[in-house]
Amino acid sequence: MIVISQMAEAKYDWKLFTKAFEDGQYYMITYSTNKNMFQFIPKRAFNSLEQEAKTRELIVRQLGKIEDTGEGLTRWGLAALTAVLTLVFILCVIGLAVLIALI
Repeated sequence: MIVISQMAEAKYDWKLFTKAFEDGQYYMITYSTNKNMFQFIPKRAFNSLEQEAKTRELIVRQLGKIEDTGEGLTRWGLAALTAVLTLVFILCVIGLAVLIALI
């Protein structure tokens, strides 16, 4: 992978990366040495849909499936999980208060 910016140019071996993610604006590729570090590729950097499609094919060929960060818990699913966790927390606090009162 070659990364070029206004300030620098760098060439990376694909072995340096392990996984790829995307959202509506970016491709994010994780480093194998630190899973919390990403190489960001802005989708606006592509000159055409064909260029982006070829890049996507290359990423998939090198790293496997690109995971969509938009999938998973969103909107109602996330709200429901938040409600359940809040309820569990409140019940734990009440249980702890009752336990302390009994002691």
